Amino acid sequence: MFETVDHRIAVGWATDCSEHILPYFEKIYSQDQRPSKAIEVGRA
Repeated sequence: MFETVDHRIAVGWATDCSEHILPYFEKIYSQDQRPSKAIEVGRA
């Protein structure tokens, strides 16, 4: 059980961090949708 909780906390933290830098990435690589899709999956 603790592993599942720890994993969810880690995924939440990673998606929060990734969302902050996503606009910078998209400014340079506007055609690459992989990071935004990964964030979307992390939120689900």
